Amino acid sequence: MSTIAIDPNYVSKLESIIGCADSFAKLSGEDSVVKKIIVEYQKIVGAQQALLFYPESQDTLKLIDENKNSAYFHDRFSVTDPFFMEIFKCGNLTYFNDLSDIPMDLSILKIELINSIIFTPLFRRASFLGMLVGINNESKGQFNKMDNDLARSYAVIAAIYLDQLFLQQFAFTDSLTGAYTRKYFNASSPIEFARIKRNKRDCAVAMLDIDFFKKINDGYGHQAGDAVLSQLAKKVLEMMKPGNLFIRYGGEEFLVLMTETNAEAAKLLADTIRKTVEKMDFIFDGKKIPVTLSSGVCDITLAGGLDAVPNLSELIKKADVALYYSKHNGRNQVNSYDKSQENVLK
Repeated sequence: MSTIAIDPNYVSKLESIIGCADSFAKLSGEDSVVKKIIVEYQKIVGAQQALLFYPESQDTLKLIDENKNSAYFHDRFSVTDPFFMEIFKCGNLTYFNDLSDIPMDLSILKIELINSIIFTPLFRRASFLGMLVGINNESKGQFNKMDNDLARSYAVIAAIYLDQLFLQQFAFTDSLTGAYTRKYFNASSPIEFARIKRNKRDCAVAMLDIDFFKKINDGYGHQAGDAVLSQLAKKVLEMMKPGNLFIRYGGEEFLVLMTETNAEAAKLLADTIRKTVEKMDFIFDGKKIPVTLSSGVCDITLAGGLDAVPNLSELIKKADVALYYSKHNGRNQVNSYDKSQENVLK
């Protein structure tokens, strides 16, 4: 009776894939799940480097590595980008050890040396969700059909958890601006503040408010106002660093939460945002709309220290004072909180 020889390496990796479902389920937080998805994929296909085209909205993907590396932070891709279309044409075999006639433009990956590459599309409910990419930089690194088959098995599990993350994010993000909702902030801020107090780290908030927004709505129409909010938020999101939260706090008011950041650094970021917005061309229906914003900043030190700050709401109240001082003082400016501002605003 003949026996079928099974590659023990294949069996080991298949067991790892099955175990990933349990390990993903035990993780909490977007960053930890995304990192785990990328790291496990890198091990399974034997790549020296791995990347993920991660769903940012229903129509766009962003390219990240396991550390959400800032090298890719500004890149956004449509799900219908020709790059992905070329990969779909390749059918089930999507690894390349000879790049001389590869149909995709690999420059978007921002990697100088690529010897071999494997693409693993992620689908959920018959929809394209994202894509994992494995890369070997050395000549000895080659992918094979076994790597490709294992990657596709892994993709089924990875897509389930990536889809869950996306749905959670979609539920907590504002559909117009892409910023987190106030509901999300209210739910997550106690956990975040407990971590800040436990680690005795600084934290700052910046309140941003569009100047004379009512005049924009009245003069150009509410659709123009929505366009301004959408364009402004998109630009600010591009300026966020890992660890920052950008929240639509109310109508035309936004909040930036910056962990491990003091008032000086927060004010610098807020002023960079202000200057960027002032220079932007907001166009709606062929008309250019001038837009400026005012901002107020406060950190834990300015608020009296950790012992004097019971929650993030206290920081926001004081940043709000600084914001209204900026409005009172002429708008289109950024001010850090000072107790004397309260007397001026009385």
